[in-house]
Amino acid sequence: MQKTMYEEMHEWANKYPDQQVIYYMGRTFSYRFVDKEIKRVASYLSLELDIKKGDVVMICLPNIPSTVILFYAVNYLGAIANMVHPFTPYLQVSKIVEQTNSKHIFLFEQSLYKEEKLYRNLASKITVCKASSYLPLYMKFVYHLQNRKMHKAISNYHSFDQIKGKYKKEIAIDRNECAVYLHSGGTTGFPKTIMLSNNSFNYLASQSSDIFKSDELLGKGMLAVLPTFHGFGLCMCIHASLINGMCSILVPKFSPKELVKIMDKTKVSCICGVPTLFESLLRTEEYVNHPNLKDLQVVFCGGDSMPISLKERFDEVMVKRGISCRMMEGYGLTETITVCAVNTLEENRIGSVGKMIKGMECKILDEKGNEVPCGELGEICVKGPTLMMGYLNEKEITDAVMKDGYVHTGDIGYMDQDQFIYFKQRKKRIIKVSGVAVYPTEIESIVSKVEGVSYCSAIEIPDPRLSSAVKLYVVTTREDTECLKDEILKACKANLIKWAVPKEIEFKDKLPLTMIGKVDYLTLQQENDKKYQN
Repeated sequence: MQKTMYEEMHEWANKYPDQQVIYYMGRTFSYRFVDKEIKRVASYLSLELDIKKGDVVMICLPNIPSTVILFYAVNYLGAIANMVHPFTPYLQVSKIVEQTNSKHIFLFEQSLYKEEKLYRNLASKITVCKASSYLPLYMKFVYHLQNRKMHKAISNYHSFDQIKGKYKKEIAIDRNECAVYLHSGGTTGFPKTIMLSNNSFNYLASQSSDIFKSDELLGKGMLAVLPTFHGFGLCMCIHASLINGMCSILVPKFSPKELVKIMDKTKVSCICGVPTLFESLLRTEEYVNHPNLKDLQVVFCGGDSMPISLKERFDEVMVKRGISCRMMEGYGLTETITVCAVNTLEENRIGSVGKMIKGMECKILDEKGNEVPCGELGEICVKGPTLMMGYLNEKEITDAVMKDGYVHTGDIGYMDQDQFIYFKQRKKRIIKVSGVAVYPTEIESIVSKVEGVSYCSAIEIPDPRLSSAVKLYVVTTREDTECLKDEILKACKANLIKWAVPKEIEFKDKLPLTMIGKVDYLTLQQENDKKYQN
């Protein structure tokens, strides 16, 4: 019988009530404790906030226990968990609330404090969540002392810590109905809300043993450093962990030093991360030489293209330490929650993103929709049980992207005779900044509204710390370009996540145009690529 995500987790809680499944800042929590907390919070959602089946609840939080508990509590009621970046600016949050018809918002304290005056407009819809919830007592005391000013400023908002509730009976839920909203550029590069079902999440999470090539995952430590607003972090680091008896090691804010502290206290067996995460770890001597590095068994790199040199350097460390673990690359998109193809220790090929996971299919099509021979480039199209239900309120675009049961990814690549897939480039306009998807069209839309901006175009430039960053070209009628630059940055910071804020702004007299009069961003990108190659 098909189950909800909560029901899958609850089944493990019944089997292993005392198994530790969450680690947070030196404290561990058992299935028994987590299950009780989920039911307590679900009761609050239902009785106090009147959240019903099909209602949308925005969860705008980092990787803290409250996030996990809220996610399953929302699912328990048959409501929809709308997962949003915890540091999304107010203007963007309010827009998402309207677009998704979110009934209530669980907001991170630091985000609320930063724009508290603006958030007063949504005060009745907000419950504030703190990093200190579920901390060990001594750490909670120190944290409150250090953040007295912030807590005083937001004291008028209802707090997650004040939630009271009792056990509530389960609700009959259709497992095929929408359970999660994730936000992505879709296959076109324009921001969209992607609708995903319980079945999609459960299927992908159930493939963990095959993906990790491990018969026994119970008790293994999964580093949950990837954010829960991203399918990779939400499904593989949280849900897959909890329905396979693993311990999800929550990391609200990543730093190599923090990971070293975690390795001192608990076993880190599995890491799923983006290239920049592993680059920073390889530059950290305490990590590379840590005695508990021997506990590492599974490492997957995704969310952005993995440089072959990164894999070589990581694997070299493993070989020198006599550790069998190797870095493996995968491929996925939010339309399939996350990973749909992956290399494993048993089956891998340098330069490829691996083979499709069990149950998923792939074909490579030319521009006319015909399947191309092995080795020839075309659009990567995927099919299987993890596919999205569609884009929220975007039926025409959904129909254009989902054809014959396949999602047309907008990514270019090829497949070899052994079914290994090779990703080459994106057809869609997306820039990955430290693994976070950034949409040039969204940046341009914000900047074009600034007074004096005639034309603008956002492109990708390399960045030593983030892998990539945003550069903005601007044509203006104004002479006070320094003031205009400040206004542009202010508008971007108010409306966009921090990774989308341009690192460089260059003013030009004119920009190249296409034959139909649009800014030719491809020419700008190619010109910049040549600069960095020289």
